[in-house]
Amino acid sequence: MNTSLSKFLEAPNITDLKGTYLLKRLDVPFTFSAMTDQQLTDYQQRCMTKDIMNVKSKKPTKKSDMLDFGKFKKLVIANHVVDPNISDPDFLKKGGWAVASEFIEAKLTPGEVIELYQAINELSGFDNLFDDDIEEAKN
Repeated sequence: MNTSLSKFLEAPNITDLKGTYLLKRLDVPFTFSAMTDQQLTDYQQRCMTKDIMNVKSKKPTKKSDMLDFGKFKKLVIANHVVDPNISDPDFLKKGGWAVASEFIEAKLTPGEVIELYQAINELSGFDNLFDDDIEEAKN
């Protein structure tokens, strides 16, 4: 068998990939899993919106598909952080949150949300999408 093909057979499945992010402010490690292609597609579909708000009037101005990136980040985090289980109903109830996104908004800073989201993305294969383009533009 081709050596390259053997590597695929030996590699772990995407659903078995795990990573860790340390929330430095509280010294709490978060263990998370990678996204599958189907999960990514599902999250994107669930976070599409049609309303684009006019900044001045605060009213919808036109209808077109647009990804609600804030909702998307929280959905990814809520579904891929496995320890601590921030989606655990008992945990959420004790904190007074109905869903994990409410916990994320209440307890994680915007920078922590971005860093955790990026860590999950990197494990899911989105680690260097634009790095080469940025370096090329700098030169």
